[in-house]
Amino acid sequence: MKRPPPLDLVLYVSGHGFGHAARCSALAAALTRRAPRLRLGIRGELPAWLFREAAPEAELSRGAGDPGMQQRDALRVDLERTAAAHAHHLARWDETLEQEAAWLRRRGARAVVSDVGALPCAAAARAGIPAFAVSNFSWDWILSTYAATWPELAAARACYAQAYALAELAFRLPLHGDFGAFRSIRDTPHLVRRATRSRPEVRRALGIPAEDDRPLVLVSFGGFGPGKLPPIDAPEMLFVGFGPSPPTLGPRWIPLPLPSPLPHPDLVAASDLVVGKTGYGTVSEVLCHGSRFLYLRRRGYPEDAVLAAGLRASGCAAEFPAEDFRKGRWRTHLEALHAKPPGPRAPADGDRVIARALLERLAS
Repeated sequence: MKRPPPLDLVLYVSGHGFGHAARCSALAAALTRRAPRLRLGIRGELPAWLFREAAPEAELSRGAGDPGMQQRDALRVDLERTAAAHAHHLARWDETLEQEAAWLRRRGARAVVSDVGALPCAAAARAGIPAFAVSNFSWDWILSTYAATWPELAAARACYAQAYALAELAFRLPLHGDFGAFRSIRDTPHLVRRATRSRPEVRRALGIPAEDDRPLVLVSFGGFGPGKLPPIDAPEMLFVGFGPSPPTLGPRWIPLPLPSPLPHPDLVAASDLVVGKTGYGTVSEVLCHGSRFLYLRRRGYPEDAVLAAGLRASGCAAEFPAEDFRKGRWRTHLEALHAKPPGPRAPADGDRVIARALLERLAS
């Protein structure tokens, strides 16, 4: 008896920030574990190494990226460049839409999952297949903050809202913004990678002797890095981060390359404190591992207020004043947060919940 063809699913990943790719890698791994015969395509501006680790059999390709927000650094948005990028995206919208729909037809895709570009939803509709969104925000909501003063972003917001309305369902993650553009919504737990190594294993892998009991601080700012760090007034602590050792910290800084031999969730779970920005990837990993988080705000960015509120409610996080961060006045903030107990762990099985729902829908 002839076996039916494998299910074919295409996962589109936003190139905006590292958090989208990190959470999509968790979903890709869950999908391939649950359905070994699934033909999974992953498409977008990708850190390919991340998906090769999570889902080695997935087929990676570039296409239908979304402009996201152009940033000056980890904390500041460049609105002029952002407006220009979205204007360019809209100018090519019809052409790109037809190209992407044709690619989906040639592939024989059965469904599309988008985190969280709008064009893949429209391309799926044109190709005659269902689309699903996975995110804690949508780009029409993000751009609505700036639409009154940037006509290019107002036009993009309207276009993206129309495309999102074509999706069959949006899987809405915790700490979310407005999802009014979607016609159907299902709330899910956090979609997040989870730690696989113990604290002693991680410290040993970092070269920290067993007798060295100094607190370990992870400094993590997604794909941007923390920038030039000042002299830091916390001599009793060790620091780990990505990139070369800052001259101001010397041997107290443990440098890691990117990609790192130690996955980010392992570092979050093994560290006594995390210093970083309010980005969904780091925030969700901190909340799901009960880690203490000293965070810098991204003032004026819509998602920031939602994420900061979630961190405050957790009881295991504190805001890091930007001026103290820049001038190296870290000790008081780190010690105060370190004195608090770790927080409760948020539910972290969004990968399994979403994968099961998608595969059940495709099998129906």
